[in-house]
Amino acid sequence: MGKYIVIIIIAIIAIAGGVLYFNSQDITEDQMLETQDMTTEEERNGMTSDDENILNDGSTVEDGEAMMDDGGQNESGSEIKEFAVTGIPFEFSLSEIRVNKGDTVRIAFTNGQGTHDWVIDEFNARTNILQTEQTETIEFVADQTGEFEYYCSVGNHRQLGMKGILIVQ
Repeated sequence: MGKYIVIIIIAIIAIAGGVLYFNSQDITEDQMLETQDMTTEEERNGMTSDDENILNDGSTVEDGEAMMDDGGQNESGSEIKEFAVTGIPFEFSLSEIRVNKGDTVRIAFTNGQGTHDWVIDEFNARTNILQTEQTETIEFVADQTGEFEYYCSVGNHRQLGMKGILIVQ
């Protein structure tokens, strides 16, 4: 009788292990499909990963990119540069943003997956921590020249590569 109980317990553990294994495979397949969808969209737009990552002075591209407010100026006469940035696990859609000193920078940050924010310390600019599909827009004046790191402050996301560079010329 004790032998049968041991066999039943081993069978239950084996079944539970199989269920966990196949559930983790479903997640991996879903992630692969999402990656394929993003790649296909880039191909349709004629862009590669490198094309979407470096933008000069608010030049217009597709999702995860910069959009310039045509002729937009702030009260001081400087240009308003708008950028749409999407955050997904451990990366931003834009790894580099370029603006001119004195420009008003407007960041529309959308969290694509997980929990993320967008922070740049030198300009005291940050979004709230957002959940998946939430968007927040922040604005600041790029009043000093140089290269400034922006990053996600959630957990260790910054250390895992969720950061980029704002270049003010």
